[in-house]
Amino acid sequence: MRFLRHEFKLAHQQLPSLAVVDTLALSQAWYRFPHNSLQAIAESFGLSNAVRHRALADVLTTWQIWQRFMAERDINGPLTLTHVMHPHDRRSAAELELLTTTMHTALDTRQRLFLRYKASNAEETQRTVLPLELQYERGHAYLRAYCHMRQDERHFRLDRIVELELSRDDPVPSD
Repeated sequence: MRFLRHEFKLAHQQLPSLAVVDTLALSQAWYRFPHNSLQAIAESFGLSNAVRHRALADVLTTWQIWQRFMAERDINGPLTLTHVMHPHDRRSAAELELLTTTMHTALDTRQRLFLRYKASNAEETQRTVLPLELQYERGHAYLRAYCHMRQDERHFRLDRIVELELSRDDPVPSD
């Protein structure tokens, strides 16, 4: 995703907000493979791929791995796209859907968000932010936003957002 964002930036474009499913993140969240390379995961599943590091062969191998992941997860009950997009987040699908819907509403309407955020050092803060973009990177979703507390742009990892609600303030006018 970082590569795609960079290429879009070189073309003076912004990468559209995309739903991203990362098989590497899924493998790290759901399994304990000795190694998480595409080849190692394929071999763990007994999938053979004679051609390595060729785009089409890698895509086909990734597709086979994806099918195995989904088949095995289906055994444990229904699996939603929300679970697949946020494999490290332990909230229910309904909670995640409400969180992402609220963020998309704020992005579309340019409304500020009030959030309680628990940083990696376990410190919890309350913030008012203007959401700018939702990004997916290595199995985590991030809200890129202007933070009024820090007076600067910040990235907030979704699985660390404790509470989120639309601000009652008027929407911010477009530039």
